Amino acid sequence: MNVSKSIMRNLDRAVLAFAVCLLTLTPAFALTNGQHRLFSGNELNALAKPTAVFNSCWIDYNVTESGVKGMRIHVNFEVTGLKGIDSKLVARVRNADGDYLMNEGSSYSNDSGELETSFEMKPGYPTTVYKDADMFLPYNEINIGKGVWNLELDIDVSYADGTLIQHLTFKEFEFTQNRGNTTPEPSTKLDATVKRVWIDYNVTEGGRKGMRVHVNFEVSGLKGVDSMLVARVQKENGDFVTSRSPSFSNGDGELEISFSMKPGYATTVYEDAQMFLPYNELTLRRGVWNLKFDIDLKYENGEFIKHLDYEEFEFTQP
Repeated sequence: MNVSKSIMRNLDRAVLAFAVCLLTLTPAFALTNGQHRLFSGNELNALAKPTAVFNSCWIDYNVTESGVKGMRIHVNFEVTGLKGIDSKLVARVRNADGDYLMNEGSSYSNDSGELETSFEMKPGYPTTVYKDADMFLPYNEINIGKGVWNLELDIDVSYADGTLIQHLTFKEFEFTQNRGNTTPEPSTKLDATVKRVWIDYNVTEGGRKGMRVHVNFEVSGLKGVDSMLVARVQKENGDFVTSRSPSFSNGDGELEISFSMKPGYATTVYEDAQMFLPYNELTLRRGVWNLKFDIDLKYENGEFIKHLDYEEFEFTQP
């Protein structure tokens, strides 16, 4: 009887030891692939989906680096699951329409030719905190038309080959481009709408009698761009009245009055843009004329942007 009990105790111990052994080996079996190969630490790290947490972002403007002026972007963030893996923090630039600025052939571009600056990293811990990862972006790499632009940085975490891991944040900023053409990029939604046109007759300005043209309109896509509202005078047959006066004519010798502007907002409203036309600038024969103002929007250099409206009027030449 005592012998039987002893045997049972030994069997119980053996079963318990075997169970403990199985429990101990289970993680090892769980961390093998189909060929029963144990994964290394970095491979295990790669199997887990990496994550990132954004904390803050700030920008230093007018910074000089290696003799080049630009902006330095600072990001406070943390990453998990990238220990020992070559990766990077990247920032691309996009305009108000959501289109990314291009910069093909530059060291500040990605494989898609988009403008991009980056911070290379190889995290040393399962969760690594970067309190101040900084990226430099030279101003001369920002290829955009002349003017003041509302842009934003699209900041992401990627693998070294550019494969996206996680989007972190957007950071808006304003950029003034002083070089290049005044014409905005084709992607800019440039538009203008006239709400009302009216004329005051027999107005005296600078000792000269004439008419004052008022225009209520709004314009989009010309923020910070030198431009003008113009009005030419057209006859019934479609010909434009001409002028030899430098102050009241355009490059084609047509009679023209203008209102100079430099919109301060993405969409700017002009409730009462005024243009004065002296009567003696209307070089017409005697009689009553049915005329009309052809009102257009142009760049400062006279380049046509858009026709806005016509406003008919009657003029008597004594």
